[in-house]
Amino acid sequence: MKIKSIELNNQPLKKCPIIIVGIFEDKKMSKNQKEIDDAVNGIISSFLKRDEFKCKRNTTALLYSETGVERVLLLGLGERKGFSLHNIRQVMGTAMKKINSLKLTHVYVEPIGKAVLRKPMDEILESMVVGGILGGYEFLEYKTDNNKNHLEIDIDIWIEGKIYVAQKRAIEKGQIIAESVSVARDLAHHPGNIATPTYLAKIAQELGENAQLKCTILDEKNFRKFELGAIAGVSKGSGEPAKLIILEYKTKKKTAKTLGLVGKGLTFDSGGISLKPGAKMDEMKFDMCGAATVFGTMHAIAKFRPRVNVIAVIAAVENMPGGGAYKPGDILKAYNGKTIEVLNTDAEGRIVLADAISFITKNYQLDGLVDFATLTGAVINCLGHEAAA
Repeated sequence: MKIKSIELNNQPLKKCPIIIVGIFEDKKMSKNQKEIDDAVNGIISSFLKRDEFKCKRNTTALLYSETGVERVLLLGLGERKGFSLHNIRQVMGTAMKKINSLKLTHVYVEPIGKAVLRKPMDEILESMVVGGILGGYEFLEYKTDNNKNHLEIDIDIWIEGKIYVAQKRAIEKGQIIAESVSVARDLAHHPGNIATPTYLAKIAQELGENAQLKCTILDEKNFRKFELGAIAGVSKGSGEPAKLIILEYKTKKKTAKTLGLVGKGLTFDSGGISLKPGAKMDEMKFDMCGAATVFGTMHAIAKFRPRVNVIAVIAAVENMPGGGAYKPGDILKAYNGKTIEVLNTDAEGRIVLADAISFITKNYQLDGLVDFATLTGAVINCLGHEAAA
């Protein structure tokens, strides 16, 4: 499903294919919702009185009307207490998946959760847009006739009263955020034979040209020159040449701070000589999701043009057990001059990050640094499934 357009609409609700209405578990309807109920001859209130729909969060019920508003999709919001902007994104994603299954191309939706959230309308609208677009996200590039599978949808957010500039900007902001997340998702979904280090370098160069970002690509010749021995060591077993990708965004503000982003870009991780188990090894194409996150972030930064400098470094490598692969017991020399004794070649993430982090901290004056990596499943021992490391 592809969102074709998102518009604010304050015209009287007389005719539309479907409208999405969010209902909390107490089933108390807002003034707006009562107006919608009147427009469909009371089918919402009548249905809720039968108590068939409990309005649990992320549940739906589809009602048919004999009025100009042809259908109503009731969207369960759960309890009022604790309802948040995050919950808006969740339930909007649920709603758009349902809309996709109905094969509808035009949908109306009322502002979700407005009755309980003490938030400006622009924040609510932004969350609705992000949740709606990401809820409808699909990756169909490798499907036969993929263009035929894409359903294009127009969304009207139905609000009362005057439409303000801040609200329109919130819609645009939500679209940029969702678009940037989709950039990261697309990169992650490509198979390892497509999304190689060379491919990531090409994407970085295209992003640099289109978004006015400075792009520098260091290859294996540069690794020897700069003594990036950790990245070079991990890459030795692969036929795919590694890349160190640098993207730079500079603001015009002279006193701006500088933020560094580092992304782990293992485009495929077999484990090297310390080979991973065969089961689910195909999922190791996702070992570049740290890099994908940095690409998505730089896409958003290029659109928003914040008053802060941002330097992104991505270590793009493939870890394979080829004839020249690094071995348990080998000693590598990282960019900062420290030596690394390799005891397990499947610990490649921290090895390449050692070079990437050393490189960015030595060559740039940073005020802060964020590192993104699918580093180790062992982090579950520390944080469980409740938080990302």
